[in-house]
Amino acid sequence: GIEVFFEPGKAIVGEAGYLISSVLDVFVREGKSIAVLDTSVNHLPEVFEYQRPPTLYGDTQGAHRVLLAGSSCLSGDLMGEFGFERPLQPGDRIIFADVGAYSLVKASRFNGYGLPALYVLNTSGDLILQRHDSYADYRKLWLRE
Repeated sequence: GIEVFFEPGKAIVGEAGYLISSVLDVFVREGKSIAVLDTSVNHLPEVFEYQRPPTLYGDTQGAHRVLLAGSSCLSGDLMGEFGFERPLQPGDRIIFADVGAYSLVKASRFNGYGLPALYVLNTSGDLILQRHDSYADYRKLWLRE
């Protein structure tokens, strides 16, 4: 007569899931190329907590070194420095791989920063939207109406 909830952890879903981000801006500071993304370490809690760079999908051994930074106001909103085959441009996509564990259950909404939309890839290859958080969802957490 009890209901059991099971949260799969790193050992089971650690190699599942992707976080797809877009480059918002690229600039050079003190000789270092920096790309600002439309995501944050708030969406990659293991990166923030353990200070280890995330796994990027694709080859990251190129000669164009870029520091990937999130777009929150956190001073530690840094993913790490990676190499790309060509310089990054606004609109380019960056895919973080192996983020299935803890990406949503531990993701932070620091300062109202939204959670990423959640899609499922079905067997036909179609992406199906499962959830999209809005500012109204954030407000529900804190306001009693």
